[in-house]
Order: sequence, then structure tokens, then C-alpha cells
Amino acid sequence: MLRTFIIGDIHGCCNTFQRLVLDEICIRKSDKIYCLGDYIDRGPYSKGVIDFILSLRKSGYHIHTLRGNHEQMLLNSTKMKKLMRIGLEMGAIKHWNHIALILSRKWMLRT
Repeated sequence: MLRTFIIGDIHGCCNTFQRLVLDEICIRKSDKIYCLGDYIDRGPYSKGVIDFILSLRKSGYHIHTLRGNHEQMLLNSTKMKKLMRIGLEMGAIKHWNHIALILSRKWMLRT
């Protein structure tokens, strides 16, 4: 049976996101998960959220991602040379290089 889930506003809460997907939803390879953006910011482990999504995809799960406003701000900051100010405000500066690399590969659709 095909199941579809929509998840939004993960905000760097990797452990919570993993528990939701693995323990509550008990994801199956036939499932489709749509993540509605805001993977980074506020929570303790933005990099872990992105790594988890990528590992699910690599394992054959159907994870569809949309770019949220927090990811877009991070991408815009590279163009506007405001990395330090926006990065510090968003709490993402610790893993900036990793996150910016992933986002620049257009792994998300624009919202």
C-alpha cells in the first residue's frame, strides 16, 4: 500500500526527525515523503538533518524536498556577502560549508 507523508519545519532537530521517520512512521521503500523546507536553523544539528535525508535517498527511499525560506536565506547570503551576519543569526555557521555545498547542488526544488 502506497503511503504519503508530508513533513515541514524540521529546523535542525535531527533526532526528532529520525524518530518520526524511523520509529513513528516506520518508513517503507514504497512510501513517499515530502519535506516542505526549513531543514536548518534553530535546532542543534542542521547538518545531521541534511545527511539523514541524503542517506535515506541513497538507500532507495522516496524523499522529495522543497527549499524553505531558511535554506534560501543561506543561499542568498553567499551572493550578498553576508555570510557571517545571517549565519550567526540562523545558528548555521558551524556547518556552513557542508550545508552550502549540499544546497548549491540543487537537491531541493524552489518553493
